[in-house]
Amino acid sequence: MVVTAAGLQQDLPTDLKSTLESLLIRDDSRLRTEDAHPDTVISCRITSYSQPAAAAHLAGSAGAGRKGRNAERGHASASLAS
Repeated sequence: MVVTAAGLQQDLPTDLKSTLESLLIRDDSRLRTEDAHPDTVISCRITSYSQPAAAAHLAGSAGAGRKGRNAERGHASASLAS
């Protein structure tokens, strides 16, 4: 996988590459990452990026002590262009 992001935060390409690789291989044991001699190369270019808002956690009596049930979850989105 090759990820580029000219003029943006330096850690973005590395983070996106790691995330995409993990998502692609997690449910299929036949897939693996191979930097030296890959059979297929996926190329991504990050053209813009905006820092997502911090996730808010709701604290209420109904779910006190339970993790995840009442917490708002952050959302990330991307658009792919060919």
